[in-house]
Order: sequence, then structure tokens, then C-alpha cells
Amino acid sequence: MNAVFTLKELRKFRQNHPLARIVLAGGIFDLFHAGHVKYLNFCKKQGDLLVVHVGSNKASKIFRHQKTPVTPTMHRIEIVKNFRAVDLVFSNDSKHRDLNLVKALRPDVIMLSRESTNDKEIKELQKAMPMMEIVFNPRAENGISTSTIIKKIKHKQAIPAKV
Repeated sequence: MNAVFTLKELRKFRQNHPLARIVLAGGIFDLFHAGHVKYLNFCKKQGDLLVVHVGSNKASKIFRHQKTPVTPTMHRIEIVKNFRAVDLVFSNDSKHRDLNLVKALRPDVIMLSRESTNDKEIKELQKAMPMMEIVFNPRAENGISTSTIIKKIKHKQAIPAKV
């Protein structure tokens, strides 16, 4: 399993897998939990190869209202790249739906979140990559998230056992 950090390396990955159905997913993946596991397994089912963009600490701060992850970027990359469903990890200071990133990889499927993707971004992606399928990630019904885990730790509450 590899991690890459340049658009040139992403292009090369696509060139090396011309017939594969590539899925692009992304996230911060701070305090890796069962919700992340379900998400990545769902993403993998959408194609042959799963490329996961792990947002850097800088990207998290920019795109998540000044929130910096608890876990350093390189630690989060190491965790995600060793997850069985993941075929390649990419990390930089952008979002996984950044047009430069999408054009470099040319994924067949991109995973988006309804909560964090606006209509303008969707239209830009559709215009740039008209054949790319857009799939919206399912949200965990039990509400597990890094934010809720951090809140529970601060308030010394138990995390629900239901997965």
C-alpha cells in the first residue's frame, strides 16, 4: 500500500490502471472509528480500486471552521493506507473534490457528502468530468463521528456500543 503526495503520482496511478473502475473518496479520518470503517467499505463496493484523499491538518483548518485534527496528518495517512479496502492514499492541502485532483486521477466514481458539498461544486465536477458518477455517502445511523467522540471525552460520557 502506498501514499502519494503529487498530482503527477496520481496521474501515473491512473495510467497504470486504465481499465479499472477507480473510486475517489476523501475525509480527514481523525480518531479513526467504526463510521470510517463503514464509509470506506461502502466506497470500495462502488468500484475496483479505492483512492482515498486524506486531508492535511492545513486543509482541515481551512475547510472545517478552524478545526485542527487531534491526530497528525502522517499518522492518519498511515492508518488509512493500511485499511484493507484502500488501494492508494493521496494527501495534500485541498479537498478530495478539488478539480485539479479529480482531473489528475480521472476517477470513475467520486464519493461526496450532501452536508459539505454545494450545488456549485457538483455542477463544476459534472462539467469537468461528465462521465464520472457521483455517489453520496450514507451517514451512519448511530451518529458516530469524530466530533461526537471528542464531545463525549470532554464530558466523560460513554460512546454508544451499537455499531
